[in-house]
Amino acid sequence: MKIAIMGLGTIGGGVEILLRGRPDISVKRIFTRHIPAEYAALDSSLETILQDPEIDTVVETLGGVEPVHTWLCEAIRAGKNVVTANKAVVAAHYRELAELAAEHGAAFRFSAAVGGGIPWLTGLEQIKRADKIDALGGIMNATCNLILSRMIRNGRTLAEALAEAQAEGYAERDPSADIDGLDARRKLLISANTAFDCVLPEESVPAFGIRHLQPEDLEAAAVWHCTVRLSNRAFREEDGRIRILTAPVFVPLDDPEATVWDCGNRLWCQAARGGLYSFGGIGAGRFSTAQSVVQDLLDIKEKTPERPVFYQKGFAPAVPDNRGWMTRWYVRGAAGSCITEWRDTAEFVQEIQARPAAGEPVFTALIVCPSALPGGSRTSGTAAPAAPAAAPPRA
Repeated sequence: MKIAIMGLGTIGGGVEILLRGRPDISVKRIFTRHIPAEYAALDSSLETILQDPEIDTVVETLGGVEPVHTWLCEAIRAGKNVVTANKAVVAAHYRELAELAAEHGAAFRFSAAVGGGIPWLTGLEQIKRADKIDALGGIMNATCNLILSRMIRNGRTLAEALAEAQAEGYAERDPSADIDGLDARRKLLISANTAFDCVLPEESVPAFGIRHLQPEDLEAAAVWHCTVRLSNRAFREEDGRIRILTAPVFVPLDDPEATVWDCGNRLWCQAARGGLYSFGGIGAGRFSTAQSVVQDLLDIKEKTPERPVFYQKGFAPAVPDNRGWMTRWYVRGAAGSCITEWRDTAEFVQEIQARPAAGEPVFTALIVCPSALPGGSRTSGTAAPAAPAAAPPRA
């Protein structure tokens, strides 16, 4: 197998290192903005890669949506398989890229886009071969989890914890995608598409982040015997409706998500017959993520029935419907903090999303067990922890 790598940064460079000396996969060409001297012989243009008949697979680790989306389409039309770690382009153009790959007989894999080195998407793929996935969720953004860990354990403010994450290379110069929940939303969206065999539009998934989190919010969570995590959940009702949300969560201290620190991820799914499956590990990092890329390359190379080149069989458009999903929330705005009564999630989201547009910074967190679903128990209910006497006032 001969491949080309588009982008030789943290992940792309890690892929190249992992492939050194392998007799079965070799890097023939590299397309990157600034190529190091030791790779000068591999320096290539996009056109050269597309026209090279020996290259059967393109690995993309550049990031962003455009022009990457256009380049990946061109690669697929040229008959090249595509492996990407780019969750932004997958979330924005998933159906187009997958259907184009099917049309041209190419593989399209992106295991590294969610969970770093955790075998999450491939795990969902295997579980649903013999079962039906009803729900999924968990901690999917390692950068936010690192920031929260520094705030909780080390007493940092959000600005201080963010600056440390940026200095250590975990957070981008513009951290909006992480602290506004957009990166987590993309990963949740890709996960739900994979599990439910559908295609959800990214902008239809509500997302709240931690941009306005203050130490007083962590103190409020502690009063409820909870800590704060940026978490995700998506579930499919019996009638096919999909509920989905990215938001900070008041996590009970005895819940497994409360034990996930620093760059850790914890992801879970609920299968109709198999019950609860849990996946955990480091959700960011050069070699953990690059390893997922290499696993995708091996899956394509082997092309065995046990390792199909697509994660799902259906690409039916779907629109989330959070109406009727009753939840409770912690809200802190200009007038102080409160705990809401049970609210219709769709109505609450619409109300809260209007506040920043009106100039009011607001922090909000869902008060549920992270793996909870509508119904009444830990794995099938939204019951919040019992409110202590000192809990914030309700609204």
